[in-house]
Amino acid sequence: KNLVVTNGDPADSAAPTLVMAYGRFDEFTLEFDEVLQAGRISPGFFKVKDELSNYRVRNAMIGKNSNKVILDMKSDLPAFATNLTLDYIDMSGNQTKGVIQSAGGTDVASILGKEIFIL
Repeated sequence: KNLVVTNGDPADSAAPTLVMAYGRFDEFTLEFDEVLQAGRISPGFFKVKDELSNYRVRNAMIGKNSNKVILDMKSDLPAFATNLTLDYIDMSGNQTKGVIQSAGGTDVASILGKEIFIL
């Protein structure tokens, strides 16, 4: 008998969906609806901004067996920062490293203008 083992998502599975973005000072959390592939994400794919400024992401990381991306900002956001939004740009094609994807390898699509809740 042949035994077929699948690990993670089937090839036609839907991409993970961003449920909520929140944080404060110099750390933000992006929470998705399913477990993500662990590893570092290119910080250049993210943009955190308000009406006045863009804020640089220094590091982006997904822990093992986690549905959260942790963004480490280059510096603390000013106390007056309000109406923060997040953009994440997914490159075209299927990347295997450095992007947000499900445990089975389905890339998250680009995210534009997602509200970030300040805790």
